[in-house]
Amino acid sequence: MPLRRSDSYHPIVFTDLAGSKQAMLHLPEHWVRRVLREHSALALRLAAGSREEDHLAFPPTNMGDGNLFIFHELDEALLFSLRMARAWERRWRAELAPRLRTSRRLPPGGGGLRLRIGVHFGPVLDEQLERFRRGITFSRAINGAFVLQHQAPVGSVAVSETAASLVEGHLFRFRYLGRFDTLARSGGAPQEERLSYYELLDLSAQPSEEIDPAELLGFERDGLAREWYFRGMLAGDERERADEAVTCLRRCLRYRPGLSPAWEQLSRQLGNLGLFDEGVEAARRAIEAARDSAPACYTMSGLLERCGRLEEAREYCVRALELDPEFAMAHYNRGVIEVGLGDPAAAVAAFRRALELNGRLPMARYNLACLAASRGESETALDELERALELDPSLRAAAAGDNDLAPLRDEPRYGMLLGE
Repeated sequence: MPLRRSDSYHPIVFTDLAGSKQAMLHLPEHWVRRVLREHSALALRLAAGSREEDHLAFPPTNMGDGNLFIFHELDEALLFSLRMARAWERRWRAELAPRLRTSRRLPPGGGGLRLRIGVHFGPVLDEQLERFRRGITFSRAINGAFVLQHQAPVGSVAVSETAASLVEGHLFRFRYLGRFDTLARSGGAPQEERLSYYELLDLSAQPSEEIDPAELLGFERDGLAREWYFRGMLAGDERERADEAVTCLRRCLRYRPGLSPAWEQLSRQLGNLGLFDEGVEAARRAIEAARDSAPACYTMSGLLERCGRLEEAREYCVRALELDPEFAMAHYNRGVIEVGLGDPAAAVAAFRRALELNGRLPMARYNLACLAASRGESETALDELERALELDPSLRAAAAGDNDLAPLRDEPRYGMLLGE
């Protein structure tokens, strides 16, 4: 019998960086805080997709060294958790682990700043969230997810038995970890709860065989489409697996040819492979399938901009913003296009509007710095560059060789920002 639940029941996900407080004691505070900001920015980007309301039931909550996300659908929450765990592990191994090894005060292999994620499923109400944000009370369901992330082995995802048991079919693989007691406070009265929990390992070990869609019932086609869509999303997070992502997404679309998000993701992966004509055709199919979609129009705009078709790119960007005037990334893309078309005033307006909607867009700040430098407004340019580097320190390498910033190179503050 299918589960029937109240609309107040949701998947709850906590992300947290292990050992952040210890790292703060032994490493430069500004560096650790930058890592925490990067963790939050990556988590928000993966959780929100093109537009936040697509997947999230409530606005995300930042908890300092962690984040709380409440999703509409359980499988979307689990897919996010897998993607986030893998993306941060790649980042940790490539950039954070070497820095952590230089500190003799931090225990080697101790998991410092590695990610832990907890996933639970239960009732969530607006008033509970507000009390949780202010630290007044912890609902049982929210507290379950919060405690689960502490139980998760570093670098992994811990899922409550409640959540794991509700996943339809065999899309995900789990490993039993054990049981633990959790204590929730509701109205001041402590309530004990004993939870079994599992480690989320991966999608199912073996992909489903390809089957002629004509031989399947509708719900069977939907299930296979969702599996291949999820496989495509996971592969697409690693640029070197773009070919694999394309294969998975095309298989998804065999079973659900009208699935706009799959066409949209396919167009992005084709663009990553340099197959712009095929990518543009996939974006067109995404727009048709959705009967106009702001994310699909935005994706089309980006593809057209990358292959130099700037007038067409602007048309699709304008169309995306007509459909969704508060789409921050579409405003950002409009700015990039206006730079290419030689209209810096329109570009500045677009970048500033993007930042009004989402202040954590480092490339918008960076582009504003370049435009201000070209106008001879050194202080404004340096202010914007500083903010861009705070959001994304990896931009220092680009800034060092960027001719658009050449007017700033004699400024002492420029050298300080780039660590020269």
